[in-house]
Parts: sequence; structure tokens; C-alpha cells
Amino acid sequence: KGEAVTFIFTDAEVKSEGFLEYMNSFLATGDIVGLFAKDEKDAMAGETRNDFVKDNPHLEENLLNMYNYWADRLRDNLHVCLCFSPVNAKFPIRAQNFPSVFTVNINWFMPWPESALVAVSSARLGTYKIDCTDDDRTRLYGLTGGFQATVRDATEVYYQRMRKHVYVTPKSFLCLIDFYQLLYKVKYEEINVQERSVNVGLQKLKEASDQVQKLKVVIKEKAAVMAVEEKKTNVMLEKVTIEKAKADKKAEMVNAQKAECMAEADKIGQEKAAAQVELDRAMPFLRDAEAACNSITKKDIGDLKVNRKPANIIRYVFDGLQLLMQKQVVPVKAANVEIAKKEVLFIQDSFEDYSIIELGKMSFLSDLFYFAANEKDTINDETVELLEPYLRHDE
Repeated sequence: KGEAVTFIFTDAEVKSEGFLEYMNSFLATGDIVGLFAKDEKDAMAGETRNDFVKDNPHLEENLLNMYNYWADRLRDNLHVCLCFSPVNAKFPIRAQNFPSVFTVNINWFMPWPESALVAVSSARLGTYKIDCTDDDRTRLYGLTGGFQATVRDATEVYYQRMRKHVYVTPKSFLCLIDFYQLLYKVKYEEINVQERSVNVGLQKLKEASDQVQKLKVVIKEKAAVMAVEEKKTNVMLEKVTIEKAKADKKAEMVNAQKAECMAEADKIGQEKAAAQVELDRAMPFLRDAEAACNSITKKDIGDLKVNRKPANIIRYVFDGLQLLMQKQVVPVKAANVEIAKKEVLFIQDSFEDYSIIELGKMSFLSDLFYFAANEKDTINDETVELLEPYLRHDE
């Protein structure tokens, strides 16, 4: 058909050294003895008869001339590219055993320039989902290419010092990109798990705080009622005592009033018991919050310390912790931040200025546990009011 075809044959596809034996013989002699039977040669030569007559009208039309014409046509259109890596341990052995394979036209592919490495990195990582800005993604492309170039330069220094070759191939660069994608996926999932754990703990703390505040209001109201009723009872008892001293005739009236007072006291006792029941209902929420706090481990704190760029939700969690523990935060200032993968206008966080200092302290985790165990009752209305924007950021 006259179509040009090229076969690429790499050293990874050499399943038997006999492959190279045939290729060495073919390159040395121009033919492989016994490759085709006579009837196969005649059939192949016959298929090119029309083209032979058209291209060579001056030659005699016989099987020898047509086979030579077929062989010339095959030589012009069929090409074989042998790709061997010098890193392969069999490379020098094959060069000695099959000299004709290694004495033909050899193209040595030099190391890729850094611009080509960056282009390959952008092509491989361009469609990979990475949670970052376009500028950070562009810097990542340059960083991966820079790694390959730096390692390649280091191999040259190693050769000059140790006189040993260490090869860094394009395959190594592709493996680096694949490993980065795998490592990124694992670390991204770890951070998501930590974020979910912190969110659950904050939710439990919020629920417990809300319940405690409600119960405080109820108890305060009931205490006022009890004080009023107690005052009334005391006045009434004093009046009954005076009236009894004056006249025994009013004993029945005093007894009736006393019974009424006792009924009021029973009512107050029932209301107090009901208030106690409400307080008992709130205690499980408080215990859940304490359990969530106690579930934080040194490993979690260590992971947060090495996290050079924590998510915004983590930064605001530490802001809330600063407020709960009555520690300093930056003055309130509006800032555009990304929360739950949405860019919103919110409060500037204090992580870089104060929280990271507290996180770096050796006693951070023990201080947190001590606060949860002994100082949680010091949370006042003002602290709750300061925490409200963080708890309602999704509104």
C-alpha cells in the first residue's frame, strides 16, 4: 500500500535475547535466512506485480526482480526504533553480544530542560483536583520541575566526587508526579478527618453552652419566685404568731392560713424539683462536650503544629478557644476568607498573631484539659456574646 510504518521496540519488551539475535543478524547481513518460505516470497512478490510494472517498465517481469522491488519498498516504508536505557544493567552486555544493534544510527536523548519539565507537570496535574488558587498551582508546576532539575544537578556532583553514574530519567519525573498525587490525596483526607472531629467537638460545646445558658435563665427566674414566696411565708408566719398570742379564738383561722402556707411551700418544692430535672437533662450535653475535648490527642496537636497553612475553619476554632480562655485576640477587622469552600466576608483571624504562639507551648494540651475540667463554669454572658459570630458564621 505504500504506507510508512514505524515500530518502537524498547528494552522492556525484550522477553528473550533471541529477539535481539534476529535483529543483529538482520542489521549485519541485510537479511534473515529462512525467515520466509519460497512460496511466501513468491506470494508477496506477486502482490506487488502491478506496482512493479508501473514503476519499472524497463525491467524483466520475473520473481527475483519483483521480490527485490518488494524488499526495496519495504525498506523505504518500514522503520524500527530500538529504545534502550543506559540505566538497564543488561545494556553493556547486549552491546557486546549484539554489536550490529548498537553500531547503527543512535539518537541519544539528552536531559529535559526545566521548561519542558514544567510543561509536563502542568499537563499531568492540570486536570488533577487540587484545593488551591491558580497562582499556587502555577508555583507547584515550577516546583516539581525544579525538583527534577535539582536532583539531576546533584547526580553530576555525585559523579564528580564518587565517579559513579546515577541516572534521573523522565520516568523518574513521571513517578514523582504520580507519588505527589497519591500523597496529596492521603494528606487531604487526613485534614478533612481532623476538621470533622473539631467541628463535632465545637458543635457539642455549642449545644452544651446553649443548654447551660437556658438553664441559668430558668434557675434565676425560679430563684426570684422562691425568694418572693419565702418572704411572703415569713411575713405570714410572723402575723400568725402575733395573732395567736392575742387570741386563741383565731386558732382555726391561723391553722387554715398555715395549711395554705404549707401548700405554697409544696408548690415551691415541686418547682424546685422540676428545675433540678431540667438541670439533669443538660448534664449529658456537658459530659459529651467534655468527652469530645478529652478525645483530642498529642498526635492531633502535633499534626496542627506542622500544618504550615491550616484551613480557615481551624484558625477560627483557635479564635474561639482564645475567647473561651479569655486570652488576647487581634482587633476586629473585616476580611474575605474561605469557609466551607465558599469565599465570604468575615472577621480577620488571630491565628498568626496569638493562636500559633499558644499552640506552640508545651503545656497547650494540658491547659486545654484543665480548662475543660475546672474553668468551664467561668464562661459568662460576655464571652458567649463574643463567640456568637463564630457559631453563626453560616448565616
